[in-house]
Amino acid sequence: MAKRNYGKVKRSKNLYKKKKSGFRKVIETAITAVLVVGLSFVGYTIAKTILEYEPSENNNNDVSVDVLPIETVDINNENPGEPEDDGSGTPNHEPSASTPEYSGNAIYAPSTVLESSASLSAFLESARSSGFEAVVIELKNSDGRLLYNSEIPVLQGADIIAGTLTAEQIVAACTSAGLKPVARINTLMDQLAPRLIGSVSYRFADGNYAWMDGRPEAGGKQWANPFLDGTKAYIAELTEELFNAGFADVVFVNTIFPNFHPVDINNHLTGNPETDFTTRFTALVSLVNNAAEKVPGANIMLEMSLSDIVNPNEPEPMRTAEILRGVNDLNIQTVIITFTRDDTEAVTTGDGSAPLELPGRIVDMFTKAQTFTNELEIIPLLADSGLSEIDREVIISAFYEMGLENYMLRN
Repeated sequence: MAKRNYGKVKRSKNLYKKKKSGFRKVIETAITAVLVVGLSFVGYTIAKTILEYEPSENNNNDVSVDVLPIETVDINNENPGEPEDDGSGTPNHEPSASTPEYSGNAIYAPSTVLESSASLSAFLESARSSGFEAVVIELKNSDGRLLYNSEIPVLQGADIIAGTLTAEQIVAACTSAGLKPVARINTLMDQLAPRLIGSVSYRFADGNYAWMDGRPEAGGKQWANPFLDGTKAYIAELTEELFNAGFADVVFVNTIFPNFHPVDINNHLTGNPETDFTTRFTALVSLVNNAAEKVPGANIMLEMSLSDIVNPNEPEPMRTAEILRGVNDLNIQTVIITFTRDDTEAVTTGDGSAPLELPGRIVDMFTKAQTFTNELEIIPLLADSGLSEIDREVIISAFYEMGLENYMLRN
């Protein structure tokens, strides 16, 4: 069969370095079906998640609340997680555990996977036997809790640390299973760090009160502010700790601003730089670039939504993709673009007539996304457990046809 010509979608730089054979591609497509049975059984029959708290998904409560901040410490003065010096005067940023290079595909682990060594090992074995070559593990969730046992001094004794396994133990388990470990951390969606670490939270104009996105009883919470040095230092410290443990790849997710209320924009937030859509993306770029500069060996990848990229709600920000307004200044190489069945079903032909077939819809959306991502490598992330096995195979085949040989799956 002749190979389809899907236009100018940029070919993957092959993040994991090893080229696949055509036979390998066919096998990987076939074993994707195993995901539904194998990984769902292991991932979702593990004991309940270590975190009891369910964060509110509504960031648009109509009332903000003045809340006095509790005592905080300044992470810049603590110098936590300082990399060891190898005697040359240059910090040693090499991973502490070897990370074999793999090509191709990755699977996102469920939130329960780090409950114990046994649950992690069970999931990794299932992922390996299903043909996956890398595993993405969330190590900082949207509450702000660390799902591993961090050694950053300023965090010791705080309820931010919820995990028992160290980052090194997680890496060792992954590499022993023959899988490349990839860390995933929520950056700015964080209600815990603002309570502990100085110079992280949004403040009202008088400087004495922390801003929240709603009443506490309605799920209101604080957020980390990318304009502040404390926030940048914290994210860089986490990235460095994970890299030194052996996570060569670190995914940044929820690198976004909260949905500010009109009353906040007009009356409370000092100077309103956080609400100026024409310039505020520079703070997001600075946050990411600061981490990249502090940990030059790490491959930082930004995770964002396909619909936020190609369907921006102007003049409102692009939400998860707002940082792409400063794409030319980003010092990273890769974006992970998440999409679901709903994203593709909205696509029609150019004249608005009958919907395109599924492969055509995938190509159309990712071709549009490339106009915003510039020279960044694109890794598609299929995040829809409702797709049929046949549709999954069609989508993965379309990835390969476009040259996107690195792809990810999340149920």
